[in-house]
This record gives sequence, C-alpha cells and structure tokens, in this order.
Amino acid sequence: MYLFANDEQKVVLNQIQALMAVVEGHGNFVMDGVGEKVIPSFPQMRHIFQRRRQQQNVAQRIVAQVIGLEMKLRQYELGQSFCEGVAAQGGVSALSHLWVDPAHLPSMEELRSPESWLTRVAA
Repeated sequence: MYLFANDEQKVVLNQIQALMAVVEGHGNFVMDGVGEKVIPSFPQMRHIFQRRRQQQNVAQRIVAQVIGLEMKLRQYELGQSFCEGVAAQGGVSALSHLWVDPAHLPSMEELRSPESWLTRVAA
C-alpha cells in the first residue's frame, strides 16, 4: 500500500499501524500480566508459542511474509515492548493515558521510544 500512497496517505497509514500495534501490544501486555497470576502453566505456554515461532522453516517464513503475518507479529511485539517500557518507566497507571484522548496515542517513532511518549503525554 505504501508504494501507491501519497505523503498524506502515508501519514494516515502510519497512524493506523501505530494504533494497531499499541492495541494488540496492550492486549498482550495485559494477558501476560494476568496470565501469570491465574494460569499456572502460563509461562510454559508462552515459551511454547515463542519457540514455535522461532522454529519455522524457510517455506513457513516465506508464506508468513507474503501474507503479512510476519509484519503483524512484529507489530504486536513492538506494541507490547512499548507497553512494557511505559510501565517500567512510568508505572502501569501511565498506560491509562493511552485511552484518554486520541491525541495520546503513540506515533510509530514513540512506539520505539516509550520515554518520548511519556514525556509528551504523561508528564
């Protein structure tokens, strides 16, 4: 889509991508936090999911890239890493600022730099 998008459309596409990353990443962040408390086998389940992803063969990786699954998984990881960074630096309550105002959603750059988002939104 980026190949055919003009500059204005690319900005919107980046905003959508950032939104999806933070929503999915926040879901994973919450799931990990709750899962460890209520599902005794959760650490083992998480390990199996991660190992399975790492053990894909070449054909599986190619298919995942072609259909966009690999990009989607990286997006989830980026969003979760952002949430973990915000929680580590500002506390879990700092994450609540995400949902107060659409202007509080992070940009793609802020997803890679939780401290810059905290400075902008939660300071």
